[in-house]
Amino acid sequence: MSDSEILITDNPEAKRFEARRGGTLLGFVEYIPLPGKIIATHTEVRRRFEGQGVGRTLLTGVVEQLRADGRLVQPLCPFFAAFLRDHPEHADVVDPTTPR
Repeated sequence: MSDSEILITDNPEAKRFEARRGGTLLGFVEYIPLPGKIIATHTEVRRRFEGQGVGRTLLTGVVEQLRADGRLVQPLCPFFAAFLRDHPEHADVVDPTTPR
């Protein structure tokens, strides 16, 4: 699966970012919206798409959208937190009040 086929969109009504290919939901990041930031509470990739890079593509897309919007993230989700630890180039979008 090519990254270019996956579209990452914010669905504020559902309080989640979604990864879709065509009309198919591949995965999502649920969040609590706060002024200037989100608290990422849960990341999920649908089972049949696991191991195909969907999680990485999803989280990269979320970070890029947050950066473009001038928002930060506080990752309570262990998967999102591990992604950010492994990708220090995204440290600029991590809320500095996030516990380490």
